[in-house]
Amino acid sequence: MSPNHSDMGKNTDSDSESIPMDNDLRKAMNTRLIFDDVIKVAFTRSPSIVQILRLSFSKMSVPQQLVVNDLYEFCLQTMRRVNRGVNQHCKVQVLLPAMEHASLQFNSSIVRIWANLISHELITADVHPEFPYLLSRMSAEDILTLSCLGTKLCNSKKASASKLLATRLAKENGLELDSRKPVETCLSAAHLEHCALIEKEFGIYKLSQIGESFLMVLIDPETFLTIDEN
Repeated sequence: MSPNHSDMGKNTDSDSESIPMDNDLRKAMNTRLIFDDVIKVAFTRSPSIVQILRLSFSKMSVPQQLVVNDLYEFCLQTMRRVNRGVNQHCKVQVLLPAMEHASLQFNSSIVRIWANLISHELITADVHPEFPYLLSRMSAEDILTLSCLGTKLCNSKKASASKLLATRLAKENGLELDSRKPVETCLSAAHLEHCALIEKEFGIYKLSQIGESFLMVLIDPETFLTIDEN
């Protein structure tokens, strides 16, 4: 029997039923809301910066946007914990490359470190624009080596914060903590020295001034602010 042409173009019951939304798509939509909320507050006086960040975000794949979602959720939680708002002087030169590089990272322990860096910038606006590029060149082993050297800092609170970071990184990445002693033959140490993050003093590696400043933006901002206040 031929179809009734008068019914053509009409929606059937099955056609009008809503299609269940994919979980990743739902999360991505929530991501856009979180992302927009933060950048609109951060750059209320600079709508052009908001447009730049939105454009970069819109070009990301759904998995990348989900990483950004985790980043900004962590940042919002951090700001609530320390009772701080977004610093109006935070720099797009830090936030844009940090967001783009972090979106390509699917190691949860490293994603959290990226979230720490972004949180520092959102709260204090004192992260150097070079630091996102330095972090993008670091492996978990590089950061572990750096944080182990941080445990030798004279400031006891900075040393303790470095130890916490090193312990967590080693545990989450299956790395040996006790053997993390940088020597000339260690590729990680050579890379960190090339990046000017560590230097030798009497034949022993230590953090450079840049290395210490860099390490401090990789630790939990709550610890950083406690250090800063004391």
